[in-house]
Amino acid sequence: MIRWLTILTDPPQHVHDARARPYLPAGELAHEILAAVGTLRASADGEIPGVTLDLGNADGQAVPLMRRPPLGAEAVLYGRRGDATAELFWGVVTSCSCGAAAAIEVSA
Repeated sequence: MIRWLTILTDPPQHVHDARARPYLPAGELAHEILAAVGTLRASADGEIPGVTLDLGNADGQAVPLMRRPPLGAEAVLYGRRGDATAELFWGVVTSCSCGAAAAIEVSA
């Protein structure tokens, strides 16, 4: 499955890998740094539903996105299988980290 995150900033930004490029709107900020999407966490034992996205940052590729971390911005995780695109998760960016590795956490 091809997955990407759309962050609803002004203008919108997309975090993706190379496979998702054809499905992103032309002219919007697109960061080709998505390394992995964690398991969607459901609400269990008081845990807030959410997902963590691991980003590549070996060469500082995540720095442009993290200069102004999109904390509090709405974000949508999309998935595409075959001809169908589906919204997998909708939430708010609650955590950003940027070091040797980078990550964005989106929570409901």
